[in-house]
Amino acid sequence: MMYNRQQQGIEGNHNQQAGRDIVNHYDRPLEPHIPSAIEKVLSGIYRIAVDQSQFSPPDNKTYSIEEKIDSNRITYFEPYDQYQEGYDLIRAQIITLSTIDPSCEKSIIGHVCSLYREALRKVETPDEIIGYIHSQLINALDADNAKLTLEEKGTVDFVVFYVFAECKIFKKPSA
Repeated sequence: MMYNRQQQGIEGNHNQQAGRDIVNHYDRPLEPHIPSAIEKVLSGIYRIAVDQSQFSPPDNKTYSIEEKIDSNRITYFEPYDQYQEGYDLIRAQIITLSTIDPSCEKSIIGHVCSLYREALRKVETPDEIIGYIHSQLINALDADNAKLTLEEKGTVDFVVFYVFAECKIFKKPSA
């Protein structure tokens, strides 16, 4: 066999034979790590995010859900008391499901948030956005053969309200 125009024997060019363990002692140093483009971008964004989080005061202004509804001009969540009761039921069920899968709440909120971003590109008013999210969730559940009753489909709005109340969709009231 030819390697670099030299005849290679069993003893040359990093061939290894051993009856037991092989220990390699190479003279040449390992090549330095060259970061990929994606690694460089992600590292840069991470540094920026960390830097900004250190200098941005936390948004801990208190406000009520009614104020958030009013400031976003939402009428979909009327009567409000019914949705508040639904919020409590959703919260209790998420706590129960989170004992089985700790990422339950994050996954549900993440899915609703992605539908919210999609709705922002397709419809205009806040009530249309909520209606869009609701219909997309119902369609996905139907496609998954969830076989929901009409009452069960009604609880989808409570899930959307829960994500809204957790401040993951729509803007917080201004100061």
